[in-house]
Amino acid sequence: MRSIVKKENGITLIALVVTIIVLIILAGVSIAMLVGENGIITQAQRAAQETEIKGDEEKIRLAMFAAQIANNGNTALKDDIEIALLENGVKSIVVDKEDGTRNIIFLDSKKIYKLNSDGSIEDTNSDFDSIYVAPDSQDDPRNEGVIGIGTDGQPVDMDLWEYTLYNGSYVLNDITDIEDTEGINETKGYLGEIVNGEIQGEVPQYIKTKTDTSFIEVTNMKDTFLNIDNLIIAPYIPNTVTDMQSTFSRCSNLTDVTHLSNQLVNMKWTFLDVRV
Repeated sequence: MRSIVKKENGITLIALVVTIIVLIILAGVSIAMLVGENGIITQAQRAAQETEIKGDEEKIRLAMFAAQIANNGNTALKDDIEIALLENGVKSIVVDKEDGTRNIIFLDSKKIYKLNSDGSIEDTNSDFDSIYVAPDSQDDPRNEGVIGIGTDGQPVDMDLWEYTLYNGSYVLNDITDIEDTEGINETKGYLGEIVNGEIQGEVPQYIKTKTDTSFIEVTNMKDTFLNIDNLIIAPYIPNTVTDMQSTFSRCSNLTDVTHLSNQLVNMKWTFLDVRV
């Protein structure tokens, strides 16, 4: 009987090693094509960022145009620019610089743009999250993770302020005062000292706590400076504010008011017993 010899075919160790090396090379090339400096994903991210910047620039130009109209064709004012942007769904703070340029801070997209005197717009490429952190002086436990941004575009020491999220925006006072309709629990919302007739720092225009998904505007300043009789110079009031009921009530020595929000709808008793 003839014997049958069965021949088995297999992969040699050398072939296996070569195959693995080729696969590693192909994987490296594929990854480079995806996430390398000129990779598909990198280029897509870059294109998305450029599209966002172009969109922001267009919003700024439209806001500038609307602000010029609001000022009878003259120079666009800070407040009018911010209001025009807010009407377009953009939370912003405009900062006028001494050199005639402006910084326009987009709070939701965390972008800071420079508006030059010739009308050109630049992305400053600023690291928003490293700029807008709580100042070292802010150490009250209630303010852990809380960031306030003032009318000057700088972080605010929130230890100096009472604040309450109420009906979707912030009030610069506590809840007992907000819900008091009979004037029984009137309290002031500013907790800091008065230095040379002025408050410390700036009024917060936007606030973000650990539970907020984005910065939220300050719209109400009910009783914020109530009974502060050594207040002489009123601070710059954010243009997001619509309610100033009794804000400076009984500030008997207040004589200098330079800026009020032009969005106000309630000024009941704002200057009660004030000489201004």
